[in-house]
Amino acid sequence: MRIQCFQEKLTGEKFVLSVNHFKAKGSGDDTDNTRMENVTNLVNRLKNNNFGDEDVLIVGDLNNYSKEQPCQYLIANGYIDQMMKYAPDGYSYCFDNLVGYLDHAFANRSMSSQITGAAPFNINADYSPNYYDFKSSNTTLHRYSDHDPLIIGINLYVRGDANCDGMVNVNDITTIASYILDGIANPWSEANADANNDGVINVNDITAVANIILNR
Repeated sequence: MRIQCFQEKLTGEKFVLSVNHFKAKGSGDDTDNTRMENVTNLVNRLKNNNFGDEDVLIVGDLNNYSKEQPCQYLIANGYIDQMMKYAPDGYSYCFDNLVGYLDHAFANRSMSSQITGAAPFNINADYSPNYYDFKSSNTTLHRYSDHDPLIIGINLYVRGDANCDGMVNVNDITTIASYILDGIANPWSEANADANNDGVINVNDITAVANIILNR
């Protein structure tokens, strides 16, 4: 378990990243209980400590599939499975010709609203173990591991930055107006555009953005 708070230089926005590798599966041992200890310790540590921001993203090889107890424990504690949200038919691991996710990305609710997409990068799991030698430095893009990496897009929340350029200015007012009039705006962040946090995008958000600009 590694936990680090990161800050975006342009906006000053932060998020907490937790990178994990839960106990591997085995036969005849107590690995199921150990993985539950791993996940309960992780949730408790994130819950009981202030790491610098409320937005939390949990990633890593959790060594269990999405419907197994450790992943379901994360969901029960308010974390949203980003791979099931954005790429439910994908996979990050292949064993005996069966595929699924052992590698995961879970975000709490405030962080989930700032994730723009997530998908596996299938460059490893589909290739035979004979394709590489872990002990050799002669590796390639393909099969440098037996797991596939995950790609996650993040747009850190900036209240009023409707066009996602890292600044709150009159261009955001124009973007919100375009969305209200035509239902189309690109680029666009609904979370940012809802500048008064009422869950609705309307002229009140234009007023809220104008106040942000005037009161800086």
